[in-house]
Amino acid sequence: SSLTAPEALLPIWEGINGADMTAVYPPGVLLFFRALAAITLDPASMKWVAGVADLLIVWVLLDLCRLLRRRCVWVLAYALHPLVLLSFAGEGHLDSLMILPMMLGIRAMVQGHSLRAFVWLAIAIQAKYAAVVLWPFFIRRDSWRLCWITPLLCLLPFAAFWPSSDTSPGWFASFSTYSTHMHFNGGFHHALALLIPLDWSTAARVSTVLGLVGLLVWRLSNQHPVESAPIALAIVLLTATNVHFWYLPWMIAPLVLSPSRPLQWWSVTAAALLCTWIAYEKTGIWQEQPA
Repeated sequence: SSLTAPEALLPIWEGINGADMTAVYPPGVLLFFRALAAITLDPASMKWVAGVADLLIVWVLLDLCRLLRRRCVWVLAYALHPLVLLSFAGEGHLDSLMILPMMLGIRAMVQGHSLRAFVWLAIAIQAKYAAVVLWPFFIRRDSWRLCWITPLLCLLPFAAFWPSSDTSPGWFASFSTYSTHMHFNGGFHHALALLIPLDWSTAARVSTVLGLVGLLVWRLSNQHPVESAPIALAIVLLTATNVHFWYLPWMIAPLVLSPSRPLQWWSVTAAALLCTWIAYEKTGIWQEQPA
């Protein structure tokens, strides 16, 4: 994204967190934002988009429960989860745009449609990079010949931003800064920085390595995307430097299909993250709240 904005949009642009940085999001979702902004600049429009996507996630989960003969009552645990309701219909976070194609990809894999599954996964990755961790779990004996489709489709949206200025930051500069130098509510990353101790940047890199090792071990022990998705996404959340409450639905949605008692308890107790959000609404200061 550009570091400048048209004069008419300058007040909106100046209110963005990190307005002096390039966007941390993939180019696909940036193109979507641009299309939506061309229609309306009303912030409620993003809430409608995120909320409708969330309703579609519920529909996909119900269909997956039917296909896998799972209890549909667990879908209510997702649909009525306070973090889900606040994140999407409440605040309009774009994570539902990642979760929806992610779950559609899992459904396609369950139905044996590998091509469709890799296409949906590419769309999910273009909403948020976190979905890329599921790609290895989509590569199976009956689907590996089509695994190239996901990286190919992920590269195509970058063409819309090519060529970029030689003086502008790289495509992943802000993402690198966000995942290395910024920290909020991190798990392993925070523990490493406090216990060893390490500086925050080093702790972030060590935590990333631990996450990659954890994903590799989990991939070697589990190959089915339905069973592997919640654990894989939980590993990402545990080793990330920033874990906002609207990230938790990444894990909560696939938990409907493959329940895990520890992760379920985590999703419930994570509602304590709302204390930070409530304090921010009152004070305008975004920071972790002491227990």
